[in-house]
Amino acid sequence: MLRLTLVVVGLLAATASAEMYKWVDKDGKQHFGDAVPVEYQQQAVPVKQAAQPTREQQAEAASAASRTKALAEEYDYRHQTQQAELREKRKAAEQAATEKKKRKQTNDKSCEARLKRYHESAECFNQYRNANGSLKAAAYEKCKDVEAPEDCL
Repeated sequence: MLRLTLVVVGLLAATASAEMYKWVDKDGKQHFGDAVPVEYQQQAVPVKQAAQPTREQQAEAASAASRTKALAEEYDYRHQTQQAELREKRKAAEQAATEKKKRKQTNDKSCEARLKRYHESAECFNQYRNANGSLKAAAYEKCKDVEAPEDCL
């Protein structure tokens, strides 16, 4: 049993530190592996393997990734908040514009009505004008005096 364990450990150690090689076959296809065929051993080139990061480097990378993720989440939150605020401002501006338009329409209708009353009053008074432009006293008994709506002219 001890012998089998030693063999397994030896194989694992050999594969863990096995060198990788690169070679090109007769068809021009590039190959990589730890065992080079006999006919390509002359041209096989060892490939440098990247060193594994230390635990300290791994911890530093995890910390940096965590900070980056937190910053990205904060950015997303702020962006979504700003977008919501912009939508609210646009909605409020649209509502204000609609209200202003309604007030203008109401004011226009009000102006139309006041101008109509003014013109009716003027027509009524015109029936009681003298040749010199003055009014007969009866005009004030029969007609209602309406001032010209200055804000509508």
